[in-house]
Amino acid sequence: MLWYALIAVAMSGVLGWLAAHQGLAPLRAMKAKAVAVSGHQFSERMPVQAVPVEMADLAGELHGMLDRLQDDCHRLSEFSSDLATNCASRSATC
Repeated sequence: MLWYALIAVAMSGVLGWLAAHQGLAPLRAMKAKAVAVSGHQFSERMPVQAVPVEMADLAGELHGMLDRLQDDCHRLSEFSSDLATNCASRSATC
């Protein structure tokens, strides 16, 4: 009788681990996409349709955040370019 209880506990643990592992797979996929994002590459996106409904809001918000970061980096790059051009033209006139 004790053996059956031990086997049941072990099987419950394994099945629980498998269920949790499968349930967290979309988060691991989102993490892999997030790792691919850098200051020069903001194009990596997780398709919102590919994640469960519970995580679709998170994926949408992450997309919005990446869009804002991409826009800010683009504006900063333009500002730096304008500043360098302005400084170079002022140096040339001196």
